Amino acid sequence: MRLWDAASGSARATLEGHTNGVTSVAFSPDGATLASAGEDGTVRLWDAASGSARATLKGRTNQVWSVAFSPDGATLASAGEDGTVRLWDAASRAARATLESHTHRVRGVAFSPDGATVASAGEDGTVRLWDAASGSARATLEGHTASVRGVAFSVESRAVV
Repeated sequence: MRLWDAASGSARATLEGHTNGVTSVAFSPDGATLASAGEDGTVRLWDAASGSARATLKGRTNQVWSVAFSPDGATLASAGEDGTVRLWDAASRAARATLESHTHRVRGVAFSPDGATVASAGEDGTVRLWDAASGSARATLEGHTASVRGVAFSVESRAVV
């Protein structure tokens, strides 16, 4: 994976560590950390300034499709091939919760702007909403006629798509 300087267009660093493809990346809100999701079943954390590896989050035996930081940067969510969402403590890097969610792959994950809700997008055609603090299920949004591969909240957290 390459980290690029947006102003000059030059490569700043080559980030090596995943043993297969990278499926998703996200910067922490303070811009100091980059998270990457891999087909190798890992989430990797990188120093965004230097490109050096900080940590490898393991615990899956299959692909990780999406990663997202909470607005305060305290929690990292990862979406997996196994139909679950994992919540990680970004500071300690410990798994906080596994959200047993979809019957098929979870392809997208997002936090609401207020940080209170996590949304997951599944190939089972549903979007699921979760309480970010407790990990408890809030709602299952149905009605899609095919898989859902991405999810986003409106700025005021009132709408999810």
